[in-house]
Amino acid sequence: MIRRNRRTIAICWLLLLAVALSWDRAGWLHVSLNPKDPAQAARLAVLQSRDWYRLLRIAGYFPTWLVVGAALVLAEHSRRERGLALPGAPSPLRRGTLVVLAAGVSGLAAEAFKFVVGRVRPEDSEGWNRLWGLGERWSRGSDLSMPSSHAAVAFGAAFMLGRLYPGLGWLALPLAAGCGLTRVLAGAHFVSDVVAAAILGWAACAAIWAWDARNNSGSTADRA
Repeated sequence: MIRRNRRTIAICWLLLLAVALSWDRAGWLHVSLNPKDPAQAARLAVLQSRDWYRLLRIAGYFPTWLVVGAALVLAEHSRRERGLALPGAPSPLRRGTLVVLAAGVSGLAAEAFKFVVGRVRPEDSEGWNRLWGLGERWSRGSDLSMPSSHAAVAFGAAFMLGRLYPGLGWLALPLAAGCGLTRVLAGAHFVSDVVAAAILGWAACAAIWAWDARNNSGSTADRA
């Protein structure tokens, strides 16, 4: 049953990625702001100064999740000291570590996949799907597009928060999606780059969760 569910989820992700790929050009034309166009660059500068934009953008900043992880450790430790922790729940340190790990592994994996895919950023290709050659990928590492590493960081952490705190994912995942939106609005990524980042974040979270369970007697509870 578990394998069947995973297969179904994987198929849904791939279908979503296929849809996003087919709409990448439209997204560039109607949603993204081209930073190389003076008029649109001015609009983008105003947009990036908005508080809501900054809030969403910072969700893809790895140190943000270091702070969140530390906050979880302190909050859960306080609950445990007062006898409010749920029986069998992961320890405070594990909760914080899992969130930070999910964010970090997702971001690093995204950087690695960028080189493998070699996709040109939309701002450098006028919104068309193009790939850099192997040599160019080495010299233009910052110009690689798929997947978005910032969105991957945000999604990895959001999926892990949803696993640790059932229901919290409904808050964390829209925040991660908003981070991806800021990257599309800024013309730095295609819509499919964000979807690919979400897939990577989900996969990294699932792998870390399974690894953690195997190292804790096959459950999410700490060893005695």
